[in-house]
Amino acid sequence: MLFAELCSPASGLTQTQVIAFGRVWWKRESTGEWIYPFHGSWTGVEATRLGRAMLRYNEDRLRHIAQDHAPGPKWYQVWATEGQAGAHALFLGPPITGCGT
Repeated sequence: MLFAELCSPASGLTQTQVIAFGRVWWKRESTGEWIYPFHGSWTGVEATRLGRAMLRYNEDRLRHIAQDHAPGPKWYQVWATEGQAGAHALFLGPPITGCGT
């Protein structure tokens, strides 16, 4: 998770607001295919940058996990609702390569 922290030195209290969340998992189908779904949510003025960074990180993470799985067809899986135009643009846009690029 990525966090934006809002600190108040006077009170000594810290508030934390979640601005992005991502999750990955994997499953093997009865056909022998490996499916690697991932989901992410992000918000704020940096939403596009957060979304691209999360997608890049999730793909790299799943690629690393898939190395230990049995050979066979392997697929990434993402989804977005009709109202998530930014996610559609991200998923259908130009390929994102390498974490940190």
